[in-house]
This record gives sequence, structure tokens and C-alpha cells, in this order.
Amino acid sequence: MIGTDWIEGRAGRDARLRRIADCLSIAVANLIQDRLRFAIAVAGTAVPILLVLLQMALLQGVRTEVTRLYNDFDFDIALLPVTYEYMFSSGVFDSVRLAQAQAVDGVADTFALNVDGGAWTGPAEKRSPLIVIGIDDKPRFIRDAEIRAGLSALGTGADVLVDRYSSANFGPLAPGTNAFLDDHPVTIAGHFSLGMFFYADGAAIMRNVFLPPLSGASSRDVHIGLIALDPGADPVRTKAALIEALPPDVQVLTRNELIDGEQDFFLSTKPLGIMVTVGMAVAFLAGIVVLWQVLSAEIMRRINEFATLSAMGFGAPFVLGVGFCETFLLGMAAFLPAMLVGALILQLLEWATHLPAAATPGLILKVLGIVLVMCGFCAASVARRIARAQPANLF
Repeated sequence: MIGTDWIEGRAGRDARLRRIADCLSIAVANLIQDRLRFAIAVAGTAVPILLVLLQMALLQGVRTEVTRLYNDFDFDIALLPVTYEYMFSSGVFDSVRLAQAQAVDGVADTFALNVDGGAWTGPAEKRSPLIVIGIDDKPRFIRDAEIRAGLSALGTGADVLVDRYSSANFGPLAPGTNAFLDDHPVTIAGHFSLGMFFYADGAAIMRNVFLPPLSGASSRDVHIGLIALDPGADPVRTKAALIEALPPDVQVLTRNELIDGEQDFFLSTKPLGIMVTVGMAVAFLAGIVVLWQVLSAEIMRRINEFATLSAMGFGAPFVLGVGFCETFLLGMAAFLPAMLVGALILQLLEWATHLPAAATPGLILKVLGIVLVMCGFCAASVARRIARAQPANLF
């Protein structure tokens, strides 16, 4: 036989579920009884949610943008000069360090990545700053398909691959176009996609063997060394072995350490990065405050509805539950259109600026978490007023 305790427990659970269902149904009925008022409330709540989404997406896009070049290459560990600050202020070390690194157990191969500044003069004779990138002829390190395919076109020191997202000041970028790179004649042999407009108006890639005559640097100078490990090799242990084997004129970082450090440096040290960070933080906080104000004001405008529930004999916990349900339902009703509009705006922004700002699933979940927290905070902040709503409030 089924025990009495089990029956009573089941009955209690069923009663609680019915009360939750009643709270939800009453909350929905209260919200949609005036469709125009509900639509205005949803729109007012969606605006700050949209603002929060856009600011978080832009910050995420900036973090990705400043390390986009590293994402085009496949490596496990980076070898850097001790003077390295960020990608375009790295200093140099002797290429012999790459040869020494290759002798360490677990290291499969090394790759020299040189990043420097230059000036581009197109057919229209407009001079524009650009990033000059020197690479080795080692396809295994190149993750980007366009750059890997373009290696074969870089046959001479006059051949370059040009970023298709370069400024219009660069002039025509069709293959075969002649231009000048630091007053040296070059020919566009192909394209790649980078768009790192935070640092320069454009970028060009050439082979490292042809870079010294152009830049005047020594052929032994290396800005950034990339290291690929043997399959199964532990990056942390190999990093420790490299630190022990190499002189102190270089530093060793894992891929994640390099990328995280680059992003943090730009956002916390570079003036442009600081302005971006502060601006986004202010806009984000403004969005949070507006979201709380809109939700709180909307709930307080419905205080008579909660008083009506009290007059009908519903207890304070039930009335409070209806208030919480209305807050979360309003937040979720505003969340969906905010995400749709935000995704469209971010797509247009990425198309216009090539900034990798997208409404990714991870970002949407973060915004959803913020909205849920703010809904709970809002409901809690007006809970006392809701619970104390009395029939006298109707008069």
C-alpha cells in the first residue's frame, strides 16, 4: 500500500505546482489586458537590454580585433623579446634563439613573424600608414586559407599580399596593381582579410627573406617567434623547458597567455583602448540602471492590480509571487526583440567596419543572465510595496 506520508507529500507538491501555475496565469493576464500598455512596457524594457548587448558585443569585438593577426596562425608557444609590450611595439631578438628553441624536446618547428610599420603610396600618390608583416615560407603555421594560398605568389621582394579591408586611400587593390611600400616599388600579388584598423589604415604581407632590404633591419632580427609542438607535447612543460634552455633576453608565453596579455594591454594601457573600455563601461552601467528603473516603474504602475488580488483574498506570498512572475515575464518578453534587433545591428556594423562584433550564443547567454539578475533585483526592491498592497490603494 502507498504510505500516507507519500500521498500527503504528493498532494503538497501538486498544490505548490497549482499555485505556481495560478501565479503565472494571473501575471500573464495582468500584463496583456492592456495590449498597448504592454507593448510600450516591452519596448521601454528592450532598449536598455539592447544597449547592454551592443556594449558587450563591441567590447568582445575589440578584444578579438586586437589579436586577429595571431588568430591567423597556428602555434602553441610564442618566443618574444624581453622588451615586448604588444604586437606593434615588440623589439627584436636574434634568430639564433629559434634554432636553440628547436633543439628542446617537444618542439616540432619554429616560425618567424615580423610586424613593423610602413607607408603605402598607391597610384593616386596618397601616402597612408600600414602594417608590414613578414612571414616564413612554412604553410603548417598559417591557419588562414588565403594567406596560405598566397604564399606561392610571393616569389620576389616586389610581391605583396594586401589586406582587402585597407583604407580607400590605398587606391586600387586589384592583383597586378603597382604601388610603393616605403618608397620601394611593389606589386599586389593577392589579398587576405585582416582589418586591424586600430593600428593602421591597412596591411601588407611579404616573405621574411625580402623584408630586410625594405626595412633596413638585420636579416637575423625576429620580432615574434611562433613555436609548434609535437603531437601530445604539454605546452606548460615545454614552456618551462624553453625558459631553462634559452638566455634571459627572450620571454616564453603560451598561446593563451600571449593573446590574453595582448588584449589586456590594449584595453588597459593604450589610450584608444582605455577610451573604448571606459566608454563601454559607462554605457553598460547606464543600460543596467535604465533597465532597473523601467522594470521597477512598470511594476509600481501595476500596484492597484496587486491590491485587487489582496482584496480578492489572496495572501501576501501569492501576491508577491505574481509580482515576481510579472517582472520576469516582462523581462523575457523584452529580451527576445532586443536580441533580434541587436543581432541585426551587429551584422550591419560588422559589414560596415569589419569589426568582429557578433551576437554569439555565449554572449546572448551572458546578457540573459544579466537580465534575469536585474529582474530578480527589481522584483526584490519593490517586494515590500507589492506585499503590502491593500484594497485601500484602490481608492
